[in-house]
Amino acid sequence: MPGQWKDPRVAFFEQLNDVVDTWSWGAGLSERTGKYCEMFLIIRCIGSELFDTSYASSLKARPRIDPSFLMHSISNRLAEAIERRIPSRVKFATELLAKYGKISVYDMTVENVMRGMCGLPSVLWEVSQTNEYGVKYHGKTLEQLDEILPKWPSSSQISPEAVIWFLFTATVPSAEELHDLAADLCDRMQLPDEVIAFCDGLSQDIPCCDQTILVLAVLSRHSKLSAAVELNTPKQQLWRFALEDALDLMARLVSISGRIFMNKFREGQACNITPSRSADLAQNLASMLGRTEDVQFIELIRLYLALHMDHGANASAHTMRLCSSAWTDPYMTASAGLVAGIGALHAGAISRSIRFQENIVSTLRLSASNEQIKAYVVKRLEKHKVIPGFGHALLAHRDPRLSFIERFILQSNLEKGVQGRVAMTQKVNVIVPPLLTSYVPSMRNTAPNVDSMSGTVICSYNIPADFVLQFMTCSRGFGFMTQFVWDKGSIFVPTALGVPLERPKSITMDELMVLVKSQGSITKLPSLLRGCKGCARDSRALYVDSGGGATEDSETRVLFSISKNWAGVLCIIYSSPKDEYGGQPSSTGVLAIQPWTIF
Repeated sequence: MPGQWKDPRVAFFEQLNDVVDTWSWGAGLSERTGKYCEMFLIIRCIGSELFDTSYASSLKARPRIDPSFLMHSISNRLAEAIERRIPSRVKFATELLAKYGKISVYDMTVENVMRGMCGLPSVLWEVSQTNEYGVKYHGKTLEQLDEILPKWPSSSQISPEAVIWFLFTATVPSAEELHDLAADLCDRMQLPDEVIAFCDGLSQDIPCCDQTILVLAVLSRHSKLSAAVELNTPKQQLWRFALEDALDLMARLVSISGRIFMNKFREGQACNITPSRSADLAQNLASMLGRTEDVQFIELIRLYLALHMDHGANASAHTMRLCSSAWTDPYMTASAGLVAGIGALHAGAISRSIRFQENIVSTLRLSASNEQIKAYVVKRLEKHKVIPGFGHALLAHRDPRLSFIERFILQSNLEKGVQGRVAMTQKVNVIVPPLLTSYVPSMRNTAPNVDSMSGTVICSYNIPADFVLQFMTCSRGFGFMTQFVWDKGSIFVPTALGVPLERPKSITMDELMVLVKSQGSITKLPSLLRGCKGCARDSRALYVDSGGGATEDSETRVLFSISKNWAGVLCIIYSSPKDEYGGQPSSTGVLAIQPWTIF
């Protein structure tokens, strides 16, 4: 009826088909992909008045991608370094499947299935290996990388660009290659106009991470890889478009973070700062946060970006790998990873740790004695409350990343206010572990992890707690994008487009009981290399005979394990005193590697 009120959301839905059709055609994407992206935004933003006429018009006005402009000014040095490594990895994958394709790799237990697959080596990983002692990037610990990787001029911290190069190529970049990559990333930092309009239009009561999730979703239609797939680009060339997207995303994460910060905490001031080609990622991000001259803060950003790039197949990384295996574009992939990352049991623990430290300070003040802190913690433990920032799902020892932050504190001339909060956190980190051992005897690792200090130190530089996770978002996005590129192109599984679709088999408790009574079956190595299709479990221990040699006879096998804390241990037959993975040979003639991801 004329004059009848109509919910504006209903009106928007009525216009949706036209908008989606225009979007899908303009971006060179399929209708299904376009609708998925659009629906993602609607679900997250409904009721926030974001989808007005001007926004719909900006979508309709988007020009079609010209295939000749799909490639940017890609760093030839980086692309050539990756291309040189591809043949050896393809050869290794071919040999692994050909020689050991029928060998069982792990005995699955009911406990493994029912406890979140924790510790199961079910995700093939190229860039890192993780175990109870920490992470290694291509066989190198963070301490070793700190020694061998080049630093940015006048910096004493690990260079994020150097780590990115190393993850991509497993080689140490020269100073020239380091600056070349930094300049290339700088050139990619500009956000499209409609993305800027969308970001600036977001309500500032939306948390920073949620804003990032939304902006990444809007950016998805700019994926060069998706456009290349739609244009039937030869499979052998697709990794180059994946690299294009990866570098674009890395650079744009910095711009998105800076823009969200200025919109939310500085009322939009200086949102359009032009990044400098002579600066690195940390310097440009600091400038976008209004801290151009704060050398100490820039050093802290460098450290944080370098420390958090990869930690194996944790919740955020595995989420991104799962999306990537379905050929989801990298922007939506990163968005999904961030959704997993903000969970309280993952990176969200940083926010919980910040609140815990703030509660101690507000309750006891910075001058609190050790006995007062101990009494406060005991009171929480007696109420069965969690003490965030301690222990780890994988690590059985002190988090090595924490040592880097502690070293930064010692080397830096912190301001008085900063010193007080940091000193309080350091006190807590000494007092809490013995209490956890007494009150939570089932906790195998009571040492502080990187979350216990990282958030507090950043906040001490007047960074709002709501923004702290953005540094983690950028860093983990950088790291996974290196894996994303290696997942594309015929790398792990020759004759296929990278790593195949993940499709583990779901299983009920009733089916588990049937398997138990029939003694079940064992996952084979091909299942691990082929995306777990039809497989209820994946793991990582090669069976060897009693003499330590490889055997394909599943009836005569010995499974080695290191300790009762490991569900299983990867054993790789060695032919030399030391293996390329950095492990030490045991007396049984096998190498013990990490209990999580495998490559």
